[in-house]
Amino acid sequence: MAEPRTLVIIEDEYLISYFLEDACRQAGWVAAGMTDSAEDGLKMIREVRPEVALIDIRLSGPRDGVELASQVMEEQPDLKVIFVTGSVEPEVSERMAALSPSNILIKPIQSPDLIAALEAA
Repeated sequence: MAEPRTLVIIEDEYLISYFLEDACRQAGWVAAGMTDSAEDGLKMIREVRPEVALIDIRLSGPRDGVELASQVMEEQPDLKVIFVTGSVEPEVSERMAALSPSNILIKPIQSPDLIAALEAA
């Protein structure tokens, strides 16, 4: 039997985190961890070494999701980052796009869109 595919969820909105976890589980993925801050997300990614990181832009703490993604993508080049965000300001969009993430999903997210992004990652 194949190993389950793993991901982490870094999202500051509790209900959205659990929606993402449930949708991922239904698609056969295992959420190996969830947190709401970039600092904890960095520790979790280093420890878990997931295939995919779902990262919101606005997080608890001083660092945002783009800063986190930039650091973890440099440390773990095989990590696929999917941004999950409500931030559509041009400056934020440019910062996200500059990292060439696997995908950018704009809230509100529908399960089929999330599943398609995971399968494409």
